[in-house]
Amino acid sequence: MSVVLHVSEAWGGGIVTATEWIAAQAPEHEHHVLYLPRGEIGRAPDDKIFARAFEHNGGRRSFVRHARRMLASPTYDIVHSHSSWAGVICRTFARPDARQFYSPHCFASERRDISQASRWLFELVERVGASRTDTLVANGTHEAELAAALGHRHILNLPMIGLTTSSDAVHEPTNHGFEPTNAHRRPTIVTVGRVAPQKDPEYFAKLISGVRRRLGAEVDAVWVGAPDKDNIADVLTRNDIRVTGWLDAKAVAAELANATCYVHSAAWEAGAPLSMLEAARSGTPVVARDQPCLSWTGFATAASLSHHVSTVAAVCTDPSLRAAILQQSLSSLRHLEQQARTVNLSRHYGSPIRLLAA
Repeated sequence: MSVVLHVSEAWGGGIVTATEWIAAQAPEHEHHVLYLPRGEIGRAPDDKIFARAFEHNGGRRSFVRHARRMLASPTYDIVHSHSSWAGVICRTFARPDARQFYSPHCFASERRDISQASRWLFELVERVGASRTDTLVANGTHEAELAAALGHRHILNLPMIGLTTSSDAVHEPTNHGFEPTNAHRRPTIVTVGRVAPQKDPEYFAKLISGVRRRLGAEVDAVWVGAPDKDNIADVLTRNDIRVTGWLDAKAVAAELANATCYVHSAAWEAGAPLSMLEAARSGTPVVARDQPCLSWTGFATAASLSHHVSTVAAVCTDPSLRAAILQQSLSSLRHLEQQARTVNLSRHYGSPIRLLAA
């Protein structure tokens, strides 16, 4: 049995769930985690998954020094970095004989809120780091293809489906049923995530305004999450969109189950976000903003804001369309779960194999 050190300098939101799920796929190994909490959106790692957890309470600069000390330890045969910055830290300071696994959780070069020059710089850093990576663990086909283009030699295509169970325990969605929204109940549109540029709150606000105009009726809108900086959520509150703040898993599930439609509005992603999968499991149809990372998943997408508005409005008013898109969402979820089931991460921790799915 090897000891795996997971490293994350952005411990919060979806990275927490994804990192825990990845570690849970290799229960034959012992897992430790070094993490830097991301403001209020972080939580303690699951002690059923990680034998030891090391929280860093300082800033990024001191986190680098902390990581450097731990990476030099002979305890860790395998290092698994989570996020682009953690990847740079680990591939720079880990022992030469330590195996390097890397999950970018969306390459920094994919960001759309920075300049083209910055994106090129991040891409150069990734190309250099590829030569020091034993295995890149990609969140689905799109990220795997990006990794190959950046020069990674060993790529594991492992859609992160967010169930903290071992690979052979990935299961069918728990909620296959769907009851059409009661005619006397107002439609409710929900999204989940940090209120941040990546999730594009301005786009979500425009979509909600468009749906309300189209339906000529009251529509409830909920953003489950909290802002990552001051004032970014103002566009939501100005448009009468309820921002819940961070909720526990049970409360999030309740918001999803109460929704008429789940909308994914992000401007960029690595793969299918965990919130989309949870919405499908809750029996809520998903309509996402079209982007390359979702094209292979099969989820319903809209190519433009106007198309997104018209589709979501139709889902809110047409029970047959709502049921059809729910079935499409469930089919996409099953596809991702089936693909995740085929991957034995424990074996790959032992021997890197190029596994780039089409």
